[in-house]
Order: sequence, then C-alpha cells, then structure tokens
Amino acid sequence: MPSFKLMTPERLKGLATARSNDSPVHLGFTAPKLALAFSRVESYGSWKNPIDKQFDRVLTRAEKSAISAAVGFYTGEAPTILWEAEGTRVVGRGYYAVIGA
Repeated sequence: MPSFKLMTPERLKGLATARSNDSPVHLGFTAPKLALAFSRVESYGSWKNPIDKQFDRVLTRAEKSAISAAVGFYTGEAPTILWEAEGTRVVGRGYYAVIGA
C-alpha cells in the first residue's frame, strides 16, 4: 500500500512549480493527470466530502491506478475500488474524515 503525504503549504507550492513543467508529483503522475482523475470521482458538494462514485463499466487498470493515486493525493487515503455487476464503484472516506479538517 502506498503511503500518502498530507497537503501542506510547501507541497502546494511545489505543485504550482510542477504544474508549470508537468513533472510527476505523486506516484509517477503529474499534477494535471491527478486533477483530471480526481475530478472523475470527487463529490459535487465539496472535494473534501466522502467519495462514492459508480461507473457503468469496468475501469481499466490504468484508470484505476490514476484514480487511486489521485484520491490518495487529495485525501490522504487510497479509495476502495470495487467491481460490481453494474460496473465499477469507487468509495473513500474523504478529506474531512481522513485529515479531520
């Protein structure tokens, strides 16, 4: 299981730099790729809320890897990715529950 680092002002500053040169910032993914993957599962009310997203198909290995890395990056904890008859479900406790803020 990968370890996740909490968002700090220093990490956010590093992200701003990474966005400009598109270098990997977390588990080999660039900041834009993490943001795109997270946008596929984040809660509409707030990105800090619990995650519960149902996809109507089975996600590819690359999609699951990117989503797992992105959720871990933004919330501090990897999501649970479940295969179901209807497709794939991604669930996570969310930033508020994991970080407590």
